[in-house]
Amino acid sequence: NCSRAARNSSGDSPSTTNISKFSKVSIFSGLNNLIDITLDPDYSAVCGYTDRDRDIFAGIPYHWHAKNPIQDYEGYYASVIYSCFAAQGFDLMAEDSSSAGRADMTVRFDGKTHVFEFKTVEMEATGEAIRQLREKGYADKYRSLGQPVHLIGVEFSRQDRNIAAFEVERAA
Repeated sequence: NCSRAARNSSGDSPSTTNISKFSKVSIFSGLNNLIDITLDPDYSAVCGYTDRDRDIFAGIPYHWHAKNPIQDYEGYYASVIYSCFAAQGFDLMAEDSSSAGRADMTVRFDGKTHVFEFKTVEMEATGEAIRQLREKGYADKYRSLGQPVHLIGVEFSRQDRNIAAFEVERAA
């Protein structure tokens, strides 16, 4: 059984219905003339699915997950974290380019900038993510804002498929 939000052609209020129940209704009933409102912003609270939801996933860079065993690469984890921040409406930039390379993600909120680097490691943390943020100076381009900039290095274990290290420091 597939649940679905619908309104009939006469514009009656939406209701969550069970599609299989429609088969028991007369073919002359208004319920057989459904208008799909699943992407209508006025009914997003009922349907739980909007164009914004699609936009979030459309913003994930393709090379984070193209042609690779996804769980072995940082792009898999980066896309999950990206999606969480994007779903909350944060101001973020994936693959944030600078003259020294690209930080995996930058999130700006509450008068602060958070620059992320993600790495995968075999089993134990190596400190490579936070080290790359420091050495490449990814925070430098945000210093002129006069706001705090935080470096966030996150390492994921290939073996455990989970966080192996999460380091945060204020950029010097």
